[in-house]
Amino acid sequence: TMIRKHDCGLGYEARKPDTLVADLRTMSADGVRERMAVNSLNAYRDNYSAEKVYPEMIDHVLKLADTRVPVGA
Repeated sequence: TMIRKHDCGLGYEARKPDTLVADLRTMSADGVRERMAVNSLNAYRDNYSAEKVYPEMIDHVLKLADTRVPVGA
């Protein structure tokens, strides 16, 4: 998952409260929340910010436009 890939959070399993308890214990350790906060910001800047997303989206749309079949062809 994105959370694991970027080490920016934890996830627990539904109907398994022991996994939530384990995650809460992990989050209470020194420096864990701070590390994950830094990792979250880095993941956003590197992958999800407008400066990153929009140019890639524009390139994709332009490629689609270049490959479409002209009307009446």
